[in-house]
Amino acid sequence: MKKSGFFMVILPCMFFILCSFIGKNPEHFLKKQGFVFIPENAADTKSDAGFYILETEVSNSYYKVFLADLKKQGRTLEYADAAVDSAKWQEVLPNYEPYTNQYFQGEIYDDYPVVNITFKGAMLYCKWLTEVYHNEGYNITIMLPDSIQWKSAAKGGNDENIYSWEGDANINNKGFYKCNAKKQEDCNYVTAPIYSFHKNNYGIYNTCGNVAEMLNQEGLHKGGSWNSQLEMVKIDSRDEYAGISGGSPFIGFRPVAIINR
Repeated sequence: MKKSGFFMVILPCMFFILCSFIGKNPEHFLKKQGFVFIPENAADTKSDAGFYILETEVSNSYYKVFLADLKKQGRTLEYADAAVDSAKWQEVLPNYEPYTNQYFQGEIYDDYPVVNITFKGAMLYCKWLTEVYHNEGYNITIMLPDSIQWKSAAKGGNDENIYSWEGDANINNKGFYKCNAKKQEDCNYVTAPIYSFHKNNYGIYNTCGNVAEMLNQEGLHKGGSWNSQLEMVKIDSRDEYAGISGGSPFIGFRPVAIINR
């Protein structure tokens, strides 16, 4: 083969390989999926390169895609374990049927955090999303956070924070609430959309309040919920939902992502 012919064959191949490599950049991919990077020096993590965490709690719409795919694949046992138990709303809002009938089913609540799922369901979601990313060519593992990872993400880079924001007040200088926790007056938001309220310095929403978030140990959670007093949504508050691994209107989850090097 002539030298010019050699380069005519090799150069396009090299360009294709280079483009494929660039296109499979896992950091860029995770950011597009809504994950935020937490640097190694922000936590005592096992990952030399830090980790990523979803900027929001997992929404109803995300969870619907998961369930639909399990059903499509015929994974009936996993589908049953991951199912949403909407009847749980009756235990806390017995006279408010719209939440029972529409919160997960209705499109109007698609951007609200999924609740009433089991610890097993959340673990299955992480397993499924890992499979999805692997099938797309990314060596990324999705899992529930441990307490150190969750805490590091919630503090937003400031180890002095007792909430995900600076200071100890739940109202900013414009009179707006910073998180979705129980108000002094008899008026609650119940859950709020996943992009509501104050985001921390990492760009993460609702680590304090809205829904308590599952950790990677069954029955453990962080952050408190929409029904928690402000004292109970502090980053280091005790877990008022400790021991609950079944579905609850107060509990959702937020996964972390590790890039496998």
